[in-house]
Amino acid sequence: MVLQRIAADRHSIGMHGQSHRKLRQLPPCEWQAEILPCQATVSRVRGRQPMWLRAPFGAVSDEQIEWCAARSIRIANWLLGS
Repeated sequence: MVLQRIAADRHSIGMHGQSHRKLRQLPPCEWQAEILPCQATVSRVRGRQPMWLRAPFGAVSDEQIEWCAARSIRIANWLLGS
């Protein structure tokens, strides 16, 4: 499995959601259903919780940022032109 090889090579592994949906446009039960199964999969393969989320399209709401922070999940984003 690719994820196992990446972990074995000691790379950081983050989350991007289950199906590449725009998290900011979803109600809480749906965006959490995008993050939590992805987190469980990475945790199972890697043996520890992933700490990074790079939301599809880089779009996250303040509520999502707070929810992630409460679970020690950091948001990774980018700047235009970077």
